[in-house]
Amino acid sequence: MAASIPKKPQSHKSRGIELHQKRIGEALSFPILLSDQIAATAKEAESFKFECSEVAKQVERLRQMLRSAAQVPAAQRPPSCRDDRLRCRLPQAPRLALLDSSAADMKWILSILDGGGGIVLTLPPIASNDPIIAWVWALTVALHVGQLQDKIEAANELASLAKDNDRNKQIILLNDRISSEAQIAAASSLLNLSNDRNRVQAIIEEHGAPIIAQILENSAVKAQIKVASLVAEMAQNSPLAQKEFTRENINKESPVLSLSSSPYSSLSAQMKLELKTSCAKALWMLARGCGANSRRIAETKGLLYLAKLVEVERGELQMNCLMSLTEITSAAETNADLRRTAFKTNSPAAKAVVDQLIRVVQESDDPLLRVASIRAVGCLARTFPARETRVLGPLVALLGQGDEAVAAEAAAALGKFGCPDNFLCVQHCKTIIEFGGVPPLMRLLRSSNEKAPLHGVILTCYLAIHAEKSDDLERAGVAGALEGIDRALILQHPELKELIPQAIYHLTVFHHSHSGMLTER
Repeated sequence: MAASIPKKPQSHKSRGIELHQKRIGEALSFPILLSDQIAATAKEAESFKFECSEVAKQVERLRQMLRSAAQVPAAQRPPSCRDDRLRCRLPQAPRLALLDSSAADMKWILSILDGGGGIVLTLPPIASNDPIIAWVWALTVALHVGQLQDKIEAANELASLAKDNDRNKQIILLNDRISSEAQIAAASSLLNLSNDRNRVQAIIEEHGAPIIAQILENSAVKAQIKVASLVAEMAQNSPLAQKEFTRENINKESPVLSLSSSPYSSLSAQMKLELKTSCAKALWMLARGCGANSRRIAETKGLLYLAKLVEVERGELQMNCLMSLTEITSAAETNADLRRTAFKTNSPAAKAVVDQLIRVVQESDDPLLRVASIRAVGCLARTFPARETRVLGPLVALLGQGDEAVAAEAAAALGKFGCPDNFLCVQHCKTIIEFGGVPPLMRLLRSSNEKAPLHGVILTCYLAIHAEKSDDLERAGVAGALEGIDRALILQHPELKELIPQAIYHLTVFHHSHSGMLTER
């Protein structure tokens, strides 16, 4: 019997599109069913046969268009094109004029969806008294599925409309009085606008940050997912956005910090995963290069929650949480106050973070996760006491790792333990040597990896300077290895000009004194 071929697991994105497709089908199922019933009733009419036949024709047109709309791929169906007034016209359409209008509305919606993403400049009956709605809908579709030039034009037009007046902002931007579907549509539009720093600044100048923060805190979960992605995109592309979201205290209100409590505890698994993932990405981008946001996250229960998610989650969510921790530890490396308050040795949050970083370093098969964890541990090098050998051991073991990028990152992290800025550099260097770090370090000096030789040389020099009285260094021929370092590397990194000769001097002095002692014996 032939073995069955296992199906390839679906990605979160494809599952999300499938779910969205199902929801659209469910939303259109009632009007489709209603049109079936009206058409059948009209055909069976025994009086006013001509009028009823005209009704049947119009309803048939609507039915075909509704079925077409239900079959349009989810990625091409912006939720902004849904309007309850359009749906309500079906049961409230006793006159042909209203059916004509509804058919024209549906025809217009399908035309902008099937138009290849170009900007459609026509006016449907539903927007006859409010043309700006049709204009925003058409631009939104072009922004989602248009060609590059159409997307650029649509983005610029939407930004221009938002500047015109407050009402346009409410249509284009997020507003607490509109439906969650419209909020999702607005967030999607802004998400496409936010890949440019100038356009992000325009959103901020139009007081977008307070609205976005409010939606993230109070809206339906589906809207929160999209808005969290918007926050991440804006923060990624604009330091001004990071600053404004800090002012709105968006870190404290982020759902990622309260997912274990009501109302999030009752969410279905897929939706909870999407919300966690998008919020974790937002935290990562808010913390990236921003000490103020890193401090705010650390001052809340953020460190504990992020550590817990790194422990129990996998995939994109785990990576986003780990990168958030990496950014916070990076801020702590250069900020003594943050380092002392958030990562003091007796802090449960700090212990939880370090435990998970070390676990990933030791257990993960993903080089990206390992590199991020190693980097975070290195940033915290000045917080560990001399007796904290549980951190140095795993890092030293990685110097001999087959993945040279991982080994190079391990050398860089160990260099932060051994550098003179670290008060315990002498003790740490001796511990690195005791854990057998010298032989793999010598191999790293010959690595073809771009970063490995540099970090390897720096760490070797620190070991030679701070622990020169070591037979391991002499047996490994460290002095000769440093003398043979490629001159090109030294030219590229001027700090090595003084560091290498200093290390060789310490090794030479030790060698001569050691040889003299042996001779006297």
